[in-house]
Amino acid sequence: MSKNQGDSYSEKEDLVAVMSDKSGRRFVCRLLEETGIWRLSFSPDPLVMAFNEGGRNIGLRLLSDLQEHCPGSYQKMIEEVNTNG
Repeated sequence: MSKNQGDSYSEKEDLVAVMSDKSGRRFVCRLLEETGIWRLSFSPDPLVMAFNEGGRNIGLRLLSDLQEHCPGSYQKMIEEVNTNG
């Protein structure tokens, strides 16, 4: 998220709003999966690996924001994934 305090507040509120809805949590979960945070980004091709790490970095930043700003909704998202498969 942005370092600007006004932007940070807005982004935090936006994230909390998205995570307050089941469809928003489902979207965020898919986004986290697509960024590859739960898999290795290694590739023998350095350009592919750099690309994979870029996506993974974005996912890890989002994960950090989720855990900081809406840990309860993050936990609920994980429970929904484990329940619904």
